[in-house]
Amino acid sequence: MNYMKIFLVNIFLITLIGCGGGGGGSANCTPGPDDHCIKYEVSTSTQNVSITYIDEDGNTVNLPNENSHNQPWTYTFTAKNGSHLALSAQLLGSGYDTVYVIIYVDNQEVAKESSYSVGVSASTEYDIPSN
Repeated sequence: MNYMKIFLVNIFLITLIGCGGGGGGSANCTPGPDDHCIKYEVSTSTQNVSITYIDEDGNTVNLPNENSHNQPWTYTFTAKNGSHLALSAQLLGSGYDTVYVIIYVDNQEVAKESSYSVGVSASTEYDIPSN
């Protein structure tokens, strides 16, 4: 019986680890009447990046070393009318690459920026209009 419990716990842990794509937030965005679905996206071709963004609570979050070249790093959450959104990413390492940062509101691209130099951030911001 103990082997069965260990097996089930391992399956559960493997499932949790497999679900962690790159980033976080709520995978299923279900906004209320004054809310919007927000998705931040960062991508590169070959290098890792440091990422800074404003989360759903208005806090600035810093991620010092993220892989955004195997698959784009994304973060999804809901935000209210009048919210300020910001996303920035900086290439790590050396050599040439391009980092792209994109903000989507309700599945529409509202802000995009890129940078090709190590040490130079690609930064973008967007204010959701107030009603």
